[in-house]
Amino acid sequence: MVRRQVTIFLPRAVSARIDEIRSRFDPETASRIRPHITVVHDAGALSAGDRPLAELGARVGRMASATAPFTLHLGKAGQWGSAEAGIYLAVDDRDGMIDAIRRRLGVVGEAGGAFIPHVTLVHPRSVSARAARDAWAEISSDMDAVDIDVTIESIAIVESAGDGWRTVATFPLGPTMRPEQDRVAARVLVVDADGAVLLLQGCDPARLDRGTWWFTPGGGLDEGETSAEGAGRELFEETGLAVADLGKVVFHRVTNFDFEGVHYRQEEDFYSVRVPRFAIDDSGWSDVERRSVLGYRWWTPAELAVTNEVVFPESLADVLRGILAR
Repeated sequence: MVRRQVTIFLPRAVSARIDEIRSRFDPETASRIRPHITVVHDAGALSAGDRPLAELGARVGRMASATAPFTLHLGKAGQWGSAEAGIYLAVDDRDGMIDAIRRRLGVVGEAGGAFIPHVTLVHPRSVSARAARDAWAEISSDMDAVDIDVTIESIAIVESAGDGWRTVATFPLGPTMRPEQDRVAARVLVVDADGAVLLLQGCDPARLDRGTWWFTPGGGLDEGETSAEGAGRELFEETGLAVADLGKVVFHRVTNFDFEGVHYRQEEDFYSVRVPRFAIDDSGWSDVERRSVLGYRWWTPAELAVTNEVVFPESLADVLRGILAR
């Protein structure tokens, strides 16, 4: 059964500090999902119709565009009555913005599960009672280091089918004044015999100050193309690899991003293919790709799990582990 939640992920610099604690005392939870604040525990009640993810995404997108970025304060550690019931990091929602978001999404009272804003440090389902008590003895005496204001600039939808959580849609907060464009795209996870995935390194030529990121081959569909046809065409144009049959979609997500002054809301299907490692052929690159693609690299699952570089989709390490387990 697929579970969905509406979630606020913490900024990367803060996440790294919190993950040092989580990885030490609850590595299982740390490996399943980035440090976050859950806004709606069960988002199923917010969905309707034949395409619940699309309906939920539309609702969250409307809320995000009407909500300005805001600040939360992360305070000291607490426990849910006892350490073995769970240890968390307190969140001070000084301006009541999380409650406002929940109201705008139609969550009233305790709908979607009992709600107190927090960041989980030790989860009772993954740590024994004794280990939790030992963790609390250390955490409670040395948590002054996490006492910081954080600016929240986006909100996400995440889902789990039992093998960890993955991000399926991200929405920036605040109204956009940029040109907007809806787009449908298809992408390919190209995996070699050792389980490494091929990623391209990209940038926004119009905003070089935003740095670089890594992403899978693929792109927008041409008119009349199916998802699989577009994925195969983009794969050949960007890497030189021709694949006759990409099989079924392995992952779908909705993402929002800016590129060269345009704001995109993009639905993406991901396919996967296993091939021997090869050197890409860039002779089919478009002018846009020559401006924005800086290189490529094969990434192992272990490297993806620990890197501080920006990788899209954010849940790629989990998706790749699922593909390799089949």
